[in-house]
Amino acid sequence: MDFLQLLNAIARVAKPDYQEFIPLQDMATPIAQSNLDSLDLLITSIYMCELYGIDQETSKGMSPATPQDLLNFLNKHKTKEPQSIEAALKEVQ
Repeated sequence: MDFLQLLNAIARVAKPDYQEFIPLQDMATPIAQSNLDSLDLLITSIYMCELYGIDQETSKGMSPATPQDLLNFLNKHKTKEPQSIEAALKEVQ
């Protein structure tokens, strides 16, 4: 499973439908360039932590600037992984 595709899919769920979503193109692109506002990023981060089995207290220490930063955090603290993008979307919707 491609992490960037997963992140973009989850971020699209977090972003309200009436607002444009700009997908991230690579792991080094600053997340701010995706036009996620602070609430969108918070919701996306919560969903990603849930998908990777990271508890709320640990997730408070997350502050990713890029998708790679997020992946590094998730890999360090994960207790599970989503099986597929489709399964992940079902879990958060």
